[in-house]
Amino acid sequence: MHIEMQVIYKIRHFGVVGLVLILVTTLVSCSQASMRNDVIVENENYTVTADSVVEGQWSARALSDTHITSNYSLPASDSVPSVVQLRLVINCRDNELLPARYHYVDLENLTDSTVIKVFSPDTVKPAAIHNIARPRSLRLKVDLSELENALRNKGLVITPTNDTIYQQDFQGVWLTADIAPLNIDAAQCWNHQELRVDGSPGNGGMYQVNIPLDLAPTPQITEWKIDAPSSGAPRYTSDQTIMNALYNMSVAELEKPVPQPFHFMVAQECYAIALALAYTHPQPSMSMLREMVNDSIVNASGSQQPYTTLANNMIWATAAWNVYCATGDKQWLTYAFNVTSRSMKAIEKLLLDSSTGLYHAMSPYYPTSMRQYYPVWMTTRDAWETMPLVANVIMEHTFRLLEAMADEFEMQSSTYASQADRLKDAINHRLWNENRGCYSQYLYGGLLAMQSPCVDNMAQAMSILWDVADDDRAETLIGETPITNYGVPLLYPHRPQLTPELNDAVIPMVQALWNLAAAKTGNLSMLRRGMGALLRQQVLFASCAGACTASSGKPLSRSHPRSNAAGNIAMVMRVIAGMNFLPNGIEFQPRVPVCFTGAKTIKGFNYRRAVLDITIKGSGSELSSITLDGKALDDNFVNGNLQGNHKIVITMNGENAGSGKATIAQSPHYLPPTPEWLWNGFYGTNYTYDQQLGYKILINGEPTYSMRDSVMGTRDTVSYRTYSLVAINRYGHSFIAEPHSIVTTARCYPLSKTNNNLLTTLNTPAGYPHALIQLDNDTTWATTTVKTDEAGLYIIDLAYCNGNGPQSLLSPCDLVLINANGHYQGCVATPSMGTSQWLTMNYSSRIVARLLKGDNSLSLRVVNPTTGTSSTTKLLLSHLRLIKSNQ
Repeated sequence: MHIEMQVIYKIRHFGVVGLVLILVTTLVSCSQASMRNDVIVENENYTVTADSVVEGQWSARALSDTHITSNYSLPASDSVPSVVQLRLVINCRDNELLPARYHYVDLENLTDSTVIKVFSPDTVKPAAIHNIARPRSLRLKVDLSELENALRNKGLVITPTNDTIYQQDFQGVWLTADIAPLNIDAAQCWNHQELRVDGSPGNGGMYQVNIPLDLAPTPQITEWKIDAPSSGAPRYTSDQTIMNALYNMSVAELEKPVPQPFHFMVAQECYAIALALAYTHPQPSMSMLREMVNDSIVNASGSQQPYTTLANNMIWATAAWNVYCATGDKQWLTYAFNVTSRSMKAIEKLLLDSSTGLYHAMSPYYPTSMRQYYPVWMTTRDAWETMPLVANVIMEHTFRLLEAMADEFEMQSSTYASQADRLKDAINHRLWNENRGCYSQYLYGGLLAMQSPCVDNMAQAMSILWDVADDDRAETLIGETPITNYGVPLLYPHRPQLTPELNDAVIPMVQALWNLAAAKTGNLSMLRRGMGALLRQQVLFASCAGACTASSGKPLSRSHPRSNAAGNIAMVMRVIAGMNFLPNGIEFQPRVPVCFTGAKTIKGFNYRRAVLDITIKGSGSELSSITLDGKALDDNFVNGNLQGNHKIVITMNGENAGSGKATIAQSPHYLPPTPEWLWNGFYGTNYTYDQQLGYKILINGEPTYSMRDSVMGTRDTVSYRTYSLVAINRYGHSFIAEPHSIVTTARCYPLSKTNNNLLTTLNTPAGYPHALIQLDNDTTWATTTVKTDEAGLYIIDLAYCNGNGPQSLLSPCDLVLINANGHYQGCVATPSMGTSQWLTMNYSSRIVARLLKGDNSLSLRVVNPTTGTSSTTKLLLSHLRLIKSNQ
């Protein structure tokens, strides 16, 4: 073991205090001057023209405004590595083996007598691994006798990862591997009973497993066609047939019935409304938005979303405001204001972090891809502690909208603007990375509040659109953020060994938001490339669900076609026509790249009591003239009081039509793998140690030592210290390893029935080391008293048991509110540890509270994870832990 002390520079870089690293990647900065004006986009991978996409052997053509054909095909991958690595999962937790330890199976020599034994990893990986044809099934035997004997004879088993499994809590064993369909996250195993090992008949702990490995072929769409453009939406025509066809495809997609149920699509539907449906279909948008409200809170009735997704769902307010601006309906505005203000009031108490001024939230993206948003060590508790840019930008904008709504009602002394200002300052102070010229994806690591090494480009686009990023920051973000030839990745840099659902994905809706941001900053070079990427992937795949990988352009199955379609319509209405809907009218500011030649016409646009025909001539970012019914307007504003049919003609002056910086990523940039380590007392072992990487040890969030071996040790004398670890390569650093806190002096206060009549003592099995009480469902507070030797800041967490559901990022997460001496201090997250696992103990998230010297009265109350009101779920508590803060 060797730990070297090293002096480093301390600057704000992906952490409250981070590492000085050199970012090396292959980037090319350019303008669009190198592209011909008779194509929309051309690069070394593909060319998009006015009516076609050509990419090597593949091509797609817009034969008309209503007909697209494509010969694109993606051959299914029939080959797999000859050797796969397996792990068993007990109670849906990755606990059977130490990190980076596996059972290896040679698929070419697999027989019915092949056996893997629980807790016994293979020490030598088979050599000469090569690709073979995918087998039809994985058939082998699994020996669980050691596990079953320990549960039967001792009543419990302690796994190599120090996870204690009690016999009463045992739920089963599942098999996972690095081959589809077994390559799933451990916490998701509960939803994959076909991978369960002990569900089949066993003989003395020996189980036969036979799991099919066949994969359903990826469907290929080679044609889109409709008889005629929709009569229920405005008609768009231009010299670019490919743009006309994509617009019509998008309108047709949005006129399909909304998929039901849409519990996990609240945010996605809100984006669709905010981008397009608010002004193309305002009345159906109102109905949809009402369906998303439950008891005057934005959370669809019957939804099982964690309450902590509510901050992301406040995109509802943006959708609702856009509907008002499109309709001028004051009755709708009253409803929207009441729902938004009530929702924000609930969020503020539960989710605001007082130390950073930011809001806690969980991933807003596809529920089944949430794991890609976080390092693998994160549980629901750790994910809840994150403070994402996307949620905080949405919250900041929602405060601005509340202020705008209040202005419409001429309300006096509103505090919404000051709340928005404080949140904007916190975002720019805590999440902006000056060294990289971008915002970090989120703060994470609990009280460490480290910056993620990734960026979230959807959130960055919204920070520009809603003026969280000021002018300089906005221009930097658009010009310096790498875009691949296939578009702007949702998350960047990529993480190794992850499938590209979010990790390496270009999603049309996200690209559309990025294009809107590029248009706002006047960067027509980035806008042109972004619009070309949108056209390429959706026309080539003949579908609005045309998400693709950022590195290869191959299609992805996971996308939301309705929000993608809305993004395509926004390219016409809000970019080409430049319409900005305001409470009293429409402001026009078209942004037309030089490749979009000829006249662009929108006919039959229903706006309040008027029907508008809009024509945009030429290209550029500045208007030469604008006329209404042949009469020149003094400015680019059209009043919302118009009635009847009107013609608007906009002529662009051609200036800046080819200007702006675009940074092209010529090769993918991958973060180093996140280290996996475990601690035994005062010693920590990095089980993924790689001599090709550097490692830094972080103490309380500050990089302090270089780690030159796989083991480190410490002898702490302070009351509380948190250690973590990052891996470093020439491109940057990884996510931190799971933080490990060493607590040398802490006071634990058991919670008992005598504390309060709301606490009910429960019986536990003989030998169980903890006394458990149930915090009953009630609207009042359970109280206890703690004693301190001195006044100051104290860290508080709870030891609890929760078996209300799977240990999954999708599971509801109970929150416990904590008061100290009559003053609210914050809330802690107590997520489930697994279905019916009521003896598995864990610590909650932590808060910092200011306490007095001597006796302090603490009050606890559990709130429902989906409504924020009194909880109806069962939560067991053991004790409250009090740790003196070093600050």
